Amino acid sequence: MNAKSKAIGCAALLTMVGCSAPSAARSARFATYECSGGKAFTVKRDEARATVEYDEQSYELSRRKSSMGTRYSADGASLIVDGDMAVFVTEKVLNLKLCREARV
Repeated sequence: MNAKSKAIGCAALLTMVGCSAPSAARSARFATYECSGGKAFTVKRDEARATVEYDEQSYELSRRKSSMGTRYSADGASLIVDGDMAVFVTEKVLNLKLCREARV
């Protein structure tokens, strides 16, 4: 194999490996959840944390182990996401259940 063939082979390998799209595990996902009673909240989440925006407040949550869905929590707030359904509870917000991801 000559030097030109090696260079082309290396360039092709770098293109496939080094220039691929970022892993889905690292990319953030945004969603709005509409709940019974006309309430709604938005969520930005990734594999490690979630930010919930509700009633002009922001809640920063960390991912925790869960036997059901994906759970994020911090002192006084929890979010559980299972498929297109979600439950968000804080010390002040107790009625954000039966929430489904809004389809745009």
